[in-house]
Amino acid sequence: MKHKRFALVSAIVAGALAIGSRTAVVQAAPAADYLPWLTGSYPEPIDPATGLPAFVPFEEVMSPLSGTKDSSKVLTNGDGNHVAVKVTDGPTQSGSIWSTYTLDLTKSFDARMNLYFNSGTDLGDGMAFVMSGAKPTQVYGIGSALGIWRSQLRDGAKMAALPKSFAIAFDTTDNHDRQDHNVVQKGAGQYVGWGYPAQPNQSAKSLGMLGTGLEDLPIQWASGNSYGDPGLGGYQALDNAMTDGTWHPLHIHWEAAGDGGGTFSFQFAVGSEVVDQSLTWSQDDVARYFDGTTVYWGFTGTAGAYVEDAVVAFQSIPGVLDNGMTAEVTQGTVYPRSVLSQDYTITYDPNASLQAWPQPSGGQQSALYAQLLTGSHYGFVVANDGNIHLDLGGGKELLADIPAGEQPGDITDRAGNSVRYVNKIALDTVPPFPKNMTVQTLKFSAPIIAREVGGAETVSAGTVIGNNGQATANVSLPAVVPEPLTLDAVPSFKFGEGDAPKITVGELIDGLNAKPGIASGNISAAIPDGATNRLTAKMASFQLGPGYQAGSAHLAFSYNGAIHTLTDNNSETELFNVTGSQLPDGTVSNPTLTIAPYAHATVGVHKSCIEWTLTSSPPMR
Repeated sequence: MKHKRFALVSAIVAGALAIGSRTAVVQAAPAADYLPWLTGSYPEPIDPATGLPAFVPFEEVMSPLSGTKDSSKVLTNGDGNHVAVKVTDGPTQSGSIWSTYTLDLTKSFDARMNLYFNSGTDLGDGMAFVMSGAKPTQVYGIGSALGIWRSQLRDGAKMAALPKSFAIAFDTTDNHDRQDHNVVQKGAGQYVGWGYPAQPNQSAKSLGMLGTGLEDLPIQWASGNSYGDPGLGGYQALDNAMTDGTWHPLHIHWEAAGDGGGTFSFQFAVGSEVVDQSLTWSQDDVARYFDGTTVYWGFTGTAGAYVEDAVVAFQSIPGVLDNGMTAEVTQGTVYPRSVLSQDYTITYDPNASLQAWPQPSGGQQSALYAQLLTGSHYGFVVANDGNIHLDLGGGKELLADIPAGEQPGDITDRAGNSVRYVNKIALDTVPPFPKNMTVQTLKFSAPIIAREVGGAETVSAGTVIGNNGQATANVSLPAVVPEPLTLDAVPSFKFGEGDAPKITVGELIDGLNAKPGIASGNISAAIPDGATNRLTAKMASFQLGPGYQAGSAHLAFSYNGAIHTLTDNNSETELFNVTGSQLPDGTVSNPTLTIAPYAHATVGVHKSCIEWTLTSSPPMR
């Protein structure tokens, strides 16, 4: 509850706000068309946050391992671009696809892929993401081995595990009596595992003999195993099946420590389930696992009697482009209708990239295309010209548009200006990055407005896309907290002084009848959104002299489209009762004073104090 008292003779002073503008605009060539998807059985992978295509071509940087059984099928679109790879292609089949270059583990990198498994029955067996210190020349095992694990049969012989490797296994078949003996399954009968296939203790001791007389050595995980020695790696059993005919995003990140070690993390989403793991490797760990600090990377898969479509589309390929995007909003206390800045930084290092971004076509580089997002409690500010002005600094701008289907909303900012906003913006004028010797950075700021009260959140800040690579970013937005309850200003009133008509002793003896006066200042307050907010006022007795009866004086004034009257007996009068953060117009005008006849009136200044009270109540739940 907030109180403010003002005498009838006090005054209020108001201020003004000035707003500047910019006019310079940066233009670039029109963005290239999106890479077209293939026609066939698979849906196009789409980034759910932006609605943009979530794949890039890989013909120059990824190559399948060829052989009688060791084959993966590259999928091309009508233009001949390699847009996806089908890792396995039939029963008792195996396949793999590997990078044509190595990644340096002394440097950080980031990668995004999308994995697809068809739905149906009798499906198997999955596939694996792999990093290997040496480029493999074969696929290891069949069926549940996924091309990485030991103790599977191939051509009548027991196979070793993939050497010098780390793998993430996307296992779609419950081979509980063999490879998955050590897994406690959930509803889907599928899991995501991670481990070091050729390392000691990654496979358990023999469970016994297979029908062929060969030993079966199941995977031994670090936790949940039933063996005497601790295993390596780990797994997360799934309630939701990966084999659902949709794309599942896989995000890989390596944060180099500078000494050969670092932190490897990955996130993989299956519906509402997310597998989120982070593994720290020392310099010695890297040497033990990979026998060096450079690795090839790719996907492997094997199928037994059962088979499924195991497909990979590459969204961001490490090593091809050393590029990235970050976004941030300055943290602090944010109230509804505050205007802030969402700041973007796009980077490209040509020295660590195999290609320019985007790749030139016909000797010309097109502009990059970007679609930018902000949080659910915020919106990008749309200028009066219908554009979103992105500040590049130095008086320069990029102009963003409102994408088709995005409906602007309307709000009033804290300065009282009408503002249009949208949650998503697009621009096809992001300057390209040429392949030269200079590390390049593009920074710009987008104006955003806090639309409503809501908690802090980390959300997608959008994607910038070219014909050979993408960069995405998340942004952490501060909570939008309820407006503090403040009563900043209330009016004062003058009667018989200054420019107001004079009051004589005779008039007081005979009684005043709606004597006009002067109102100085308006009602100014800040109220919480979503609550019930109420303003009342009460006036103390004038105490004109002996025998004066409280309640004899009545002060009337116009406010919020109505006449309000205060009586000088401390009785409370309600001035507004609203829900939400929008106050009534604060203008107070046309005050009049009525006083009953008072026989003992004398010359002098008579005052009364008005107490204004602003209260806020939370909504009923």
